[in-house]
Parts: sequence; C-alpha cells; structure tokens
Amino acid sequence: MIPCVATTSSCPHAFGYLRSATGDLPDAPLLIPDWMAIAAREELAGIELPLSAAQCQPDALALLRDTAQNYGMKVIVDAGIADAEELRRLVQAAHVVSGMERPVVRVVMTGALCGDRRTLASGWHAHYNAVLEILRSVAPLARDLGVSIAVENHQDATSWDLVNLCEEAGPDAIGVCLDTGNALAVCEDPVEAAKRLAPYVRHVHLKDYRLYFAADGFRLARCVAGDGVVDFPGILAALADTPHTLLPGIEVGAQASRHVTLLQDDWWSPYGVRPITDLLAVLRILWAHGLPSDRDWRTPWEKGAPSATVVRDEMRTFVRSVSYFRRLFSSQGMRVGATRG
Repeated sequence: MIPCVATTSSCPHAFGYLRSATGDLPDAPLLIPDWMAIAAREELAGIELPLSAAQCQPDALALLRDTAQNYGMKVIVDAGIADAEELRRLVQAAHVVSGMERPVVRVVMTGALCGDRRTLASGWHAHYNAVLEILRSVAPLARDLGVSIAVENHQDATSWDLVNLCEEAGPDAIGVCLDTGNALAVCEDPVEAAKRLAPYVRHVHLKDYRLYFAADGFRLARCVAGDGVVDFPGILAALADTPHTLLPGIEVGAQASRHVTLLQDDWWSPYGVRPITDLLAVLRILWAHGLPSDRDWRTPWEKGAPSATVVRDEMRTFVRSVSYFRRLFSSQGMRVGATRG
C-alpha cells in the first residue's frame, strides 16, 4: 500500500466542483464511495475530501466512517477559507470519521492565488490577524479532541508566515499543510520550504507543476507528478524526521494555470521586506526547467473540451501521478512521518 491518500481536488470536474468551459457538469459526478473504490484500486491508504454541513450530520458521518472502515481507509477532511463555525464542525467530523490516531482538518487562509496578495481587500496583515484569532478560538476544541488543524500554503502564505502563525496560534493544535507545488507561487523553493516547515507539518499535498516563462513572471501549469519541477525525493527527505505522523495527499494542480507576476513592482508590496536572495532559488528552478512562453500549457479543460474528455483527462493525470509515487516510495525506500503509524 502507498502511504498516501487520494484528494478529491485532483478531479474537480469529475466531482462536479468545477463546470467545463461550456458550463457543463458530468452526467454522473463521482461520489465518495466511487472515490474510495478508486483509492482502493490504486492501493492508497485513504481519501481526502471536503464535507458540507449536511454531510456533517450524525447519520451521514456514521455512514462515511463505516464505509471507510469497510475499505480499511483513513479520511482527511478539507475546509475552505478559515471560518470558526465551519472549523468547529469539521474538527468534530474528523474526530468521528478519520480513523487516524491524530485526525487532520486542512484549511486555507485566503482565496488569493498566484502569490498575489493585492487581491485581499483588507490587506494581508489584517487578514492574517483575523485568521490567527479564528485559529486561537478553535484550538481548544482541536486539543480536546486530539485533532490537528493544518493551514495550507495556498499560494498566499510563505513558509515564514506559517511558522509564525503556528507559534502564535499554538503548535500543539495548529500546524501546516505543506503543498509542494504552491511554494513556487510565493517564490520559494519547495525543498527549502519543506525544511523550514518540517517541525510544524501535519499534512502534505504532493503536487507538481510545469513552469513556463510568461509576461511579467512565470506560469504554473497542471501536470502528472514527476513531469514537472518539484523535487519530491528532496521534499520527502526533508520531512523524514518530522515529529508528526503524516499521511500525504496525492494532488494534481488546478485546471486553471497560475500566472505569477513577480516582475510587477506592486506584486511584492504586500510581502513587506524580503531579501533578494529569497528569490534566487525559484529563479534557478525557472532558468533550469522553465518552458518557452509560446509552448501550449493548456489542459483540455482550458481548451474548452467537452465534459467527458475533461473527466478522462483528470482521471488519467491522477492515476499516472499515483503510479509515479508508487515507484518513488518502493524503489527508493522513501518515507515520511506517515509511514510510522
């Protein structure tokens, strides 16, 4: 068995989370039992998924727990942008359905993407402080139930931001979900981010990106794991001695490519002062592996393909990514904290 879980966000159109370019949804969107069956077929240890308020009702949670137990699977729960009421509900849900010694709820700080904090109406610092207060308010419940809240570097927060957030909110309950690809969006080397965050990491999204040169910066494009620029052996080595039990999620990038406009002066202003040397590592990756700006980066979804084509492409990309990690974990004896329990 591969010590990883299958994330539903890898197949957003197949699940009906995302319409096609023509506005269509799949004729038969994937359901949770379908995803568990796919994860079982691919020899994965569990699934990661969001839960609506209705899915957090006692009967629904009991059914999810029993279905997961029948498959011998663990469950990791996803939240949206930090909200105290939702987080309390999902912490309680994870306690019921997870099957893990230390259940995990993954949450994000903002809806900002591409490292572009200019999109935050309240400004980065005000938003950071608001999220900090939400996490502090939910932390006692998480402690009582033995649940970890893992804040993702969702193309908005740097590794330094997340270290500070954990320390201020209480690292016994609040940790990090390290998304390996998203570090690039805030101009960080994924391996260096993993090293810095290792003591705080409670969950991981193993995600790759291709890099393309683009106007005012670079573009991050969805790809099969192993076909992009992320150094997964380096990241797993950095996390091998983390003190926390980890069960990483295999995740494929979003259907829409991400345009990081780091050459625009005001892109940097919400970050405050950052040493220029912070930028060198990601520029080295871009110069070594960046593809020409006129190369077609678009997925079938971006090209306006019909729904059935998009579903097939999502599943193919996910299954090929799982195959990459199967080879990596078995051939190189790679491990992270997850493999300990």
